[in-house]
Amino acid sequence: EKLSGRLLSEVQFSTIQEILKQGLHEYLDLLQQRFNQIGEALFAVYIFQPFAELAHDALQQQQQQQQVRLQPMVQTDASPALDPL
Repeated sequence: EKLSGRLLSEVQFSTIQEILKQGLHEYLDLLQQRFNQIGEALFAVYIFQPFAELAHDALQQQQQQQQVRLQPMVQTDASPALDPL
């Protein structure tokens, strides 16, 4: 939000004389760099983050499943005995 707000104010308050003095090509290159920074920030916040959380959740689920598998199967008196065939 800061990046886009800063860029918006710079564009709004730039004059054509300032842009031409800097050079139109250089000005447009700078704008493109700023747009790329904004795009990267948006990706990091809204796109990449949910996948990282999903990967973390999947890892936790796998670890829990492995722990369940590693727990010894203990038969109690309340549980029915398996009938050998």
